[in-house]
Amino acid sequence: MLWNWNTVDACFLSESWQIKSAGGFAGLCIGVILLVILLEFLRRLSKFYDNHIYRAHQFRSVGLAADRAATSSAAEEGHAGNEGPADPSAGTRRASATAASSETRAQNTGGAVERSSSAAPRQPLLAKTGTRGHFAPSFMPSVKQQAIRALIHTLQFAVGYWIMLLAMYYNGYIIICILLGAFIGAFVLRWERIGGSEIEQPGEAKSEATGCHG
Repeated sequence: MLWNWNTVDACFLSESWQIKSAGGFAGLCIGVILLVILLEFLRRLSKFYDNHIYRAHQFRSVGLAADRAATSSAAEEGHAGNEGPADPSAGTRRASATAASSETRAQNTGGAVERSSSAAPRQPLLAKTGTRGHFAPSFMPSVKQQAIRALIHTLQFAVGYWIMLLAMYYNGYIIICILLGAFIGAFVLRWERIGGSEIEQPGEAKSEATGCHG
């Protein structure tokens, strides 16, 4: 095929798909633009779905970590309660002796009282569910999740090759419509925050469906 600017009587993909009027060619141009925008939408959908299942995995990891922390804390409190003194006065005498020993140690060290690590306040478990940092380790998607990911990729593959076949007719108007659709799709669907604390998430560094366009 050679570069051309044909409009009426031009054929695409098959002999039955022949443009018979200027209005039909205008409709084809609009359809090509929408097709490229659809490809950009599928790419965005793929990244959104990967981030969605990853955040769900994060929430599950946070819940499991919180459960383990609560169980460990309850076990420590129960152990401390079992070993505590039965006589309240014994606990008072022990606290007084500890205070006196601390005061003596403070005088010997110039007023600096050393605190044991066990006396430090416990830090609460912070679930960074609102951030996009790597809070949870990587995971393997389920069969259903992988099937959905494969379906979205297949749709990208099909739409991408359809656009490539249209471009191979070297029609100047069609090429311009493909570029225009890529511009509109990127302007609308890739308008998002960049830089700062944003880090790569699943699906953000994947290669394109065909590698031959866009």
